[in-house]
Amino acid sequence: MYEYRPPQTKPNTNYIFYRAYCLTVVVLWNIVGFTVFMKTAETREPAPIAFLLLIPFAIVAIFMIFSLGAFRLPYSIFGHLLRTQAPTDKIILSVNNTWGKIAWFNATMPLFSYNLHSSGLELVIKFIGKAFLPLRFVDRLESGFFKGYKVYHNSPEIRSPITLPNKKLFEEFNNQFKRYRTGTAA
Repeated sequence: MYEYRPPQTKPNTNYIFYRAYCLTVVVLWNIVGFTVFMKTAETREPAPIAFLLLIPFAIVAIFMIFSLGAFRLPYSIFGHLLRTQAPTDKIILSVNNTWGKIAWFNATMPLFSYNLHSSGLELVIKFIGKAFLPLRFVDRLESGFFKGYKVYHNSPEIRSPITLPNKKLFEEFNNQFKRYRTGTAA
């Protein structure tokens, strides 16, 4: 069962390095990119090696920025607080290698995985991180033909809403949510 614990700070200050890294790469990418674009537009030469060497660093920085789309700043890769870990109880339903959406962050297959516990929903996003949404933070669930399957919540860690990928996960989560609200949760 899920037990509330106050937010814990990260054991190290790597998040400061991540902020500096991302800012540096984004600035360098733009400076080198605009310079390369201006030169190659005039001379029709291939891109210089400096621009090509920045591509792997830019990809890492982009995934770091994606963290901000899914998680609030204090709980993102740039923040100082740890996200809540999922409980070790039995997983009711697991949906792996699928798509997902959390507020501003959309990802296609196979980047998302979901694990439904009796006390909440665990989100696993490859290259971004894990998070746990306890049922106590869920406000409402909505489904509709064009809306998809949405979970609106007030978690301080994860942005809202979360769009679930399929009806089966939504229905099971809705059942757990109803049990929690009525006090019959296991």
